[in-house]
Amino acid sequence: MINTGWVCGDFNSGNRIAMEKTRETIDMIQKGRINGLPTQTDSVFNFTIPKLNHLSEEENFPFKSADWSWNALNLREKFNE
Repeated sequence: MINTGWVCGDFNSGNRIAMEKTRETIDMIQKGRINGLPTQTDSVFNFTIPKLNHLSEEENFPFKSADWSWNALNLREKFNE
């Protein structure tokens, strides 16, 4: 799964990940360049996310932002309904 959505805030304050960064991420996957990179795992969805140097910390690991946990827990609950 590739996050191409909103980061660094909600739709009123955040921004979409730049298309160039999304293309670079896909290129890295296709060429196997994400294999062996350090990863972090979010605690809500248990996604393991590789550290990609072309993304900012918040783009790469949105679960570190202040609002993410509340929104993620709310979304997970909707999936479980």
